[in-house]
This record gives sequence, structure tokens and C-alpha cells, in this order.
Amino acid sequence: MVTLIESKSTRRGLWLARMRAILIGVLAFVPAFFLSLVVTVPWAKHHWAGEAQGVLGAIGPSFWIGVGAVVLCCFYLLRKANKEHNPDV
Repeated sequence: MVTLIESKSTRRGLWLARMRAILIGVLAFVPAFFLSLVVTVPWAKHHWAGEAQGVLGAIGPSFWIGVGAVVLCCFYLLRKANKEHNPDV
């Protein structure tokens, strides 16, 4: 039989696991953004050759790559946290 104390601690543990997953997911934006600049800056320089601000064209695609990394990382870590705290699902 599950007592009220065990239920609260289980819910608290699940809540902390979910918050941790979301925080790590959001923090995944920074490395994804900067690592994608390695690819997008040469592409932008080639695409807008001769323009001084052509490198700024790399920021948009790198931003969306970072957002994609956040979504994927959060999705994976939230599924993992939910399975750890509720293995029946």
C-alpha cells in the first residue's frame, strides 16, 4: 500500500526529474548553436561572397538548429524521466 508520504516523495522526485530534463534541454541550445556556426559560417561566406556582413546570414540557421536541439533533448530526457518514475507506461 502506498502511503501519503511515499506518494508525495514520488511526485516530488518526478517533478525534479522533469525540471532537470527541461533545464538540460534548454542548456543544449548553446553548444548546438555554436557548433552549428562551424558549418553555417562558411556556407554564408560562400553564399554571400564579397559582402562584409554576409557572416550574419549564418545566425538564423544556427538559431533554428539550436532550437531543434532543445526540442529533441527535452523530448528524450522527459521520456526517460517519465519511464524511470513510472516503468509501467
